[in-house]
Amino acid sequence: MPGWLGDDFLELVQDDAGLEQWILKRKVDRLMAKRIARYFLVGQRLQMPPYRAALTPEDTDSIVA
Repeated sequence: MPGWLGDDFLELVQDDAGLEQWILKRKVDRLMAKRIARYFLVGQRLQMPPYRAALTPEDTDSIVA
């Protein structure tokens, strides 16, 4: 997941649904559908874990908000 500040965040996370995917699944379907983006996302040495099992829907909504 990109940092909260800066152009990278605004480019990679275009809406609330995208941010929710980053948090819960560790990836965004829109980016994984693009071969070059998928190459870089899958090949990262340090990857954020998916938080689906750790967060309630209310927790996720609070983070996205």
